[in-house]
Amino acid sequence: MNSPAINVSRSEVIPGWMTLHELEWLALQASRSYMIVELGCWKGRSTAALVDHTPGTVYTIDSFEGGISTEDIVRIEVESRGKDTIRNEFRSSFVSELMENRLKLVEMDTVSGCEYLLHTVGPCFDLVFIDGEHSYEQVRADIQASRRLLKPGGLLSGHDFWMDGVFRAVTETFEDYQREVDNIWSVRV
Repeated sequence: MNSPAINVSRSEVIPGWMTLHELEWLALQASRSYMIVELGCWKGRSTAALVDHTPGTVYTIDSFEGGISTEDIVRIEVESRGKDTIRNEFRSSFVSELMENRLKLVEMDTVSGCEYLLHTVGPCFDLVFIDGEHSYEQVRADIQASRRLLKPGGLLSGHDFWMDGVFRAVTETFEDYQREVDNIWSVRV
């Protein structure tokens, strides 16, 4: 079987921290997935890789407020420019996808957003990608909340495996996790 054409050039111009290889890995997973949930989108770097490659729908959950363990650069930008500005930058990158309902923004904290999707959409997702707040407690909560959204055989994955909170939450929760490209982890559930 031929691999789908992967082009992450739109992702590369959106501010964020994912590497080219991480974006390409995420795009490939999206090309194999019809229903996707992203926890944490910031300005949409990873969102573009997902929505540009899936034949289906991406739900992205973000409050645009940052969090208590959010990196200083994010916290400073939210405090100085405001969450409305950040949200509007995100939305302006995805006008057509939002209008076509190929991208659906759930503006809530990640755990509440997962609960909302569980009750409104159900456990039908092929792929979950976690890249929200990186504290141990929050990553554990995100894993527990989002794994319930996956259908059997779905892929649960996330970013920033090198960060202590992410590393501890993943390795304490799963014995069979995989280390993917650069700082991405994944597990089939």
